Amino acid sequence: MNTAGLILAGGQSSRIEGHKFQMHLGGLPLVDRTVQRLSPQVDCMAVNLPQGFVRQNYTTLYEPETDGGVGPLAGVLVGLNWAKSIGAKALVTVPVDVPFFPTDMVRSLSQADIGAGPACAVQDGRRHGLCALWSVKCLPAFTKAFTDQEVRTVNRMLDQLGVTEVPFKPESPWPFFNINTAGDLEKAEQILKESMNDEYI
Repeated sequence: MNTAGLILAGGQSSRIEGHKFQMHLGGLPLVDRTVQRLSPQVDCMAVNLPQGFVRQNYTTLYEPETDGGVGPLAGVLVGLNWAKSIGAKALVTVPVDVPFFPTDMVRSLSQADIGAGPACAVQDGRRHGLCALWSVKCLPAFTKAFTDQEVRTVNRMLDQLGVTEVPFKPESPWPFFNINTAGDLEKAEQILKESMNDEYI
């Protein structure tokens, strides 16, 4: 097995009411839309959800309760341990609130020569640090940084592990559009309706 996928949906939605993964976009819960988009790109997949929630037909991963509120890196760490346990060489992560990520994202990230570090998507000079491929070989360094050094920001972790930035120039201008507010969700609906590129959306 080469690449496992993980949808990051375990965080608290502080700027929008309710859990993001349950919110609907184009008639589908965000988690289902993300599953549909990521599953063809990876060999197997899991979903990182808040404690008490389950995604049927996929492995559900939970962060330790003591790690709650410390950010998405806790989900990445759980995912890396899972990927190692099933014999995967790498883990691809994508947040549940980035519904239009490229359909070739995993292939593009996998082409980078990352060694024992991660690779993340970059568009127009901006990092999208959780749209990333993490070599399972980085697990010891990741664990040490997270546990012993209390690294909690994504960019700091990427820099510490020696990230490779992979530029993306997709046809759509919205590949890494992020839903944080009710207004963003309305904008995502508009993007979905106005798009004429069915392959992308």
